[in-house]
Amino acid sequence: MELTSAFVNQPLPRGRRVVIVSEGGGWGVIGADACAAAGLDVIPLPESVLQELDTILPGWWSRGNPIDLVAGNDRTMMTRAIECVLKCPEVDAVLVLGVGYMSSRAAEMHRVPELVEMGMGKLINAACDVELHEVRKINSLIDLYGKPVIVASDTVLLAYGATPNAAIREMERLGVYAYSSPHNAAHTLESMAKRYEFLNIPREKHSPDKFCFNGLTFSEAH
Repeated sequence: MELTSAFVNQPLPRGRRVVIVSEGGGWGVIGADACAAAGLDVIPLPESVLQELDTILPGWWSRGNPIDLVAGNDRTMMTRAIECVLKCPEVDAVLVLGVGYMSSRAAEMHRVPELVEMGMGKLINAACDVELHEVRKINSLIDLYGKPVIVASDTVLLAYGATPNAAIREMERLGVYAYSSPHNAAHTLESMAKRYEFLNIPREKHSPDKFCFNGLTFSEAH
């Protein structure tokens, strides 16, 4: 189901060069390891991308791939960083880690009567609306640049429980499947890259006399 959603709703990457945009450093590292294990290339950020991100992100950002958004107070930084990366011709796909945190907290806070009585409801709703806007922007960027944006977030694990996550539901309504782990997301991106290679790389560039099935290698002669 995870693979099907990506193949139906996202463009195939034209290569294996991936940039990770993460809401936290830990998940960024996990995502980078998952991509490497899947045979994807977590590339150094081109100088043009570094320069533009310097104008978007706080001065203390790590200036590397994964792009760590932690400790930023502008909720639009994620989509601005994603667009900066997507428009770079040296990038084939973006892996986004950590969407839905604001919506998850909003759902929880609405269940606290004291906060509602204090008049926090409007502030909570405003924060949630910003995140919904950013989710819709991610979807529009996929169409605009014709490159896949694969999203994973641990908020998916509770998105359909007692406190529904509006951002995750909106993403899936728009056709952007939200993965519960970076490993599943990286596996999906690997499969999409393989499909593009199968469709577009001339057969003579592969080994023409061998094929694999269930981990075993066979020759065409047999």
